[in-house]
This record gives sequence, C-alpha cells and structure tokens, in this order.
Amino acid sequence: MVIVTCFSCKEEQIDKDIIPPSKMVEILSDMELAKATIIFQEADKKIKNEFFFNVIFKNHNTNKEKFEKSLHYYSQKPKEMEQIYNQVITLLSQKQASSVK
Repeated sequence: MVIVTCFSCKEEQIDKDIIPPSKMVEILSDMELAKATIIFQEADKKIKNEFFFNVIFKNHNTNKEKFEKSLHYYSQKPKEMEQIYNQVITLLSQKQASSVK
C-alpha cells in the first residue's frame, strides 16, 4: 500500500522571520511619513532616513534585517505586495484626512 501525502494542499505557512502583511502595512506607512518629513528638512537625507527607520523598526518590534527579508519575500509574491501597498495608500489617506480636521 502506498500513501501519498499532498504537501502543496496545505496553505503556505509564513516563516516566523517574515513580518505579517498587516504589520508590513504599518511599517511601510510610517516609513513613507518619515520620508515625507525628511524632504522638508535641509539635513543629510541618508543619515535622517537611517535614524527615522531605526526608530520605526524599534516601535514595531523588528529590525532592518527582518524588514528587508520580509520585503524580499513579499516582492516575490506580486499580488500580496500589491495588496500591502494598496493598504499603505489607504492608511496614509486616512491619516491625511484625520490631520486636516
């Protein structure tokens, strides 16, 4: 008797070192806001990016390496990446609308 196991039938599990999509949305939104803030300042953009991004990673209990690994993971899955960025745009729009009030 032969037993066949269908591993591909299971839903793909995300590696524990990959940031979940909902958290990626929050981090990417914060990064976009930080970049916008830096544009309006006259200092070295690279240094400010690193500073702001490190603060963002700390606030989201992650680090640059895990973020970059996650970004690479999602970039290999265009549909998921598109959904993440659509949510980033929605979140940024909501933040903008609430700041105008």
